[in-house]
Amino acid sequence: MSINKINIIYFFRYLWLALALILVIAVVFDSMSVKKTLNYRLNFHKSISPDITGWYPESRISQASFLSMDGVDLIAEPVYLKVYAPSDFSIMRVEGQISTYSPYSEQDIRLGLKQKMGDWDFKKITEKNFSLTYDLSEVKRNKNQFELILSIPSMQENARVGLVNNWQIFLER
Repeated sequence: MSINKINIIYFFRYLWLALALILVIAVVFDSMSVKKTLNYRLNFHKSISPDITGWYPESRISQASFLSMDGVDLIAEPVYLKVYAPSDFSIMRVEGQISTYSPYSEQDIRLGLKQKMGDWDFKKITEKNFSLTYDLSEVKRNKNQFELILSIPSMQENARVGLVNNWQIFLER
C-alpha cells in the first residue's frame, strides 16, 4: 500500500473521531445548559399573535377601559387565553394588574390553567398587582399551546373589571 493511501485512511479515521467527539461534547453541553426562560409581554389590544391568542371570546371584552387606562375591560366571564410554548418548560409565572371598583376581598377573581384531565388549576388574585406561579408538569398541551381561564364567578351583571395592559408571562425550564 502506498504512503498516500495510508495517509488518507488516517486522515479520515481522525476526522470521524473528531466529529464524533464534537457531537458528544455538544450534546453534553446542551443537556447541562443554563436555565432557559421565555418572557411574553401581552398586548390586550391585539387578540391574535403568533404566540398568544386571547382574550376570547371577544364579545366578553371591551377595548375601552372604564378607568381611562391602557387596558381592556372584562364585561362578562369567563375569558380564555392560549399561550404558545416552543419547547418544554416546567414553571409558568403570570404577573399583571387588575383594577376593579369593589375591594379585592369582596371579589372572587381567579386565573386557572387547564390540566391534562380537563380540570383547571385555579389561583385566586387577591390584590391589584399580582404574581401567580403554576407547575406545568400536568398541563394539557395542544399543539404546544396551553390554555388559561380568567373567571370571576361573583361578577355582577353591570360590573366591570379592568385588565391593565402590563401582563407578562414567564416560562422557565
